[in-house]
Amino acid sequence: MNLVFLDYVIDPHREQPDRIELSELKAMQAALTDRMAAVCRVTVDGTIVPPRLEALAMNDPDEALLPLFPLSGMRGLRKIRFELVHPISSPPGSISIVWSEFPPDELSTFEPRPLLTLAAELTAEGVRSQIEFRADEPEVTWHSTPGGMSARLLGVPRPAEPVTRSISLIALAAAAAALLTSWFALRSARRGARAAPHIVTTGVLVAAAVVCAAAVPLGRINVTDPFASRHGLPSDADARAIFEPLHVNLYRAFDFAEESAVYDALAESVDGPLLEQLYLTIHRSLVMQDEGGAISRVRAVRRTAVDIQSIGMLETVSAQGAAETALESPSFEVLCRYQVDGRVTHWGHSHDRTNEYLARYTVIATPAGWRIAAADVLEQTRIDEAAPRDDGSFDL
Repeated sequence: MNLVFLDYVIDPHREQPDRIELSELKAMQAALTDRMAAVCRVTVDGTIVPPRLEALAMNDPDEALLPLFPLSGMRGLRKIRFELVHPISSPPGSISIVWSEFPPDELSTFEPRPLLTLAAELTAEGVRSQIEFRADEPEVTWHSTPGGMSARLLGVPRPAEPVTRSISLIALAAAAAALLTSWFALRSARRGARAAPHIVTTGVLVAAAVVCAAAVPLGRINVTDPFASRHGLPSDADARAIFEPLHVNLYRAFDFAEESAVYDALAESVDGPLLEQLYLTIHRSLVMQDEGGAISRVRAVRRTAVDIQSIGMLETVSAQGAAETALESPSFEVLCRYQVDGRVTHWGHSHDRTNEYLARYTVIATPAGWRIAAADVLEQTRIDEAAPRDDGSFDL
């Protein structure tokens, strides 16, 4: 917090209003700890847990930035930093945070000046999310989510299983014998009645073989119907029900704080060869260059149009050791127009952005489930405008 905010939270303990000495910083540690216990009350599973203050430090600001603070001057530019640690003995089921101090917005031209909204980020169980504390809603409660990564991602319907038929080898042999008998019968009919006893004997043997095959189904083999998957192709409604959760999960993957967790979550929606490309594409779209390269966090994804353009069989390659096998997999192609709301939080405030995209996706059935196998962004447009706040101010 900068010195303006600090002086609102706790009575000043320094000689110069726009400056703080190291000795003054150390001397205020106990008072700041007690005050923050009241300002930021933390309750774990129904029990208030007092904080321990750690890593108290102050910045050495670049005075070239002073023109950015025309009202507060160095009191706005100079900041302190600290951590509040709330020790617990076991994994929590819920944590409640109540913030009770909301300074007035010094930049507002309205009287009385409206109270500030505190924008923050919450990282828990490896997932990062945006939160806000407001004077009328000062409490944020977090609940643990059993189930790990799968609990964060939407469920996707499974591909239709290919039809596998079980055939007895004995029955197969009996059918072959029946065909052979028919051939002998036709030849014997041409040679006369002398062949009739042989025909009768062969017919009896074939009948016995068929009975044995039905009674003792030994030596069975499984045969996959190559046309079964064609009958299992999704309808337009099925394709939409498959694509929409896959698309949501693309962006939910970036809620995770660690890059490895982002990749693992993306792998639940994206086919292997596309994984790195799609990670970089989405990551670049979340970088706000006009905010110094800060990463925007996704707040919402809205699909405004979903057009299932084609459904059919797509040839894929399956690698088994050194050999490659050409396969056909059910697939469909989607043209989707959607909007992404993002927010970056830094310097004690936040910036919101909304971008609109038009993209074409190819979705295929894999042994692991439906996956996005190709993605091509056709259009990208920033559509948000500078919207006034409740107090009449706005960001440019």
